[in-house]
Amino acid sequence: MAQSRYHHRDADAESLAVIDGKALFRQHDGVVVDAEFGEVHLVQGIGGELTAVGDGTFYIEINFGDDPIVGTLDDKHLLFTGSGYTLLEIYFEEEVWIEGDEPSGDAKNTFWKNDGVKGTIDWGNVNCRFALDGHDGNNECVATFPEDVWTIIKTGTFYALCRPDADWYQIRITNGWWDTQWMGADNDISPNNMSDRMIDNGDGTFYIEINFGDDPIVGTLDDKHLLFTGSGYTLLELYFIE
Repeated sequence: MAQSRYHHRDADAESLAVIDGKALFRQHDGVVVDAEFGEVHLVQGIGGELTAVGDGTFYIEINFGDDPIVGTLDDKHLLFTGSGYTLLEIYFEEEVWIEGDEPSGDAKNTFWKNDGVKGTIDWGNVNCRFALDGHDGNNECVATFPEDVWTIIKTGTFYALCRPDADWYQIRITNGWWDTQWMGADNDISPNNMSDRMIDNGDGTFYIEINFGDDPIVGTLDDKHLLFTGSGYTLLELYFIE
């Protein structure tokens, strides 16, 4: 058997005391965090670089080494300060070797989750609209995304997690002006049309794999947004796999 390896992340409270680890951040709108740690310390004594995750967040790898900060932490604590960012996680990462022919699996990266703000999709009454950051002048969207996420939506593969709320449901993925629909006008995904695109998760939900490729919808998204409409289902999450 071949040996495969994956990275294990542990965000337990123990991580707060670890000296060799990583910290995950989200940058706030319009604010660029200064990465010149020699001049402005995001965390005292740390040098390093911001590494983009691809979902609007970044991480910093932290290893204090023999920095003088180490001798002060027990009595004086560890402080993350600065401005214009949110500290999301502190974790360490380790390689775990397993037996097998394939890697242990891919990481799901959720870039939007329905927090209850949107219920059952119902054509013009209830739908989910998304846009590129800075392109929602009328505040119509449930979320806007940074350029890196928007690029994945337009040119990569992402997934929509849905829950059927009625015996009959149909999913239409179009732009916000309703004039360019993915895979053609009135070509909705439903139990009797392209049902193979709805992959059953076995828990009452299903997902749809979306890759627009060279579909005409791509050229319209920046100005006209991305719209999930139809009827009889709830859009639960949007995510990609990395």
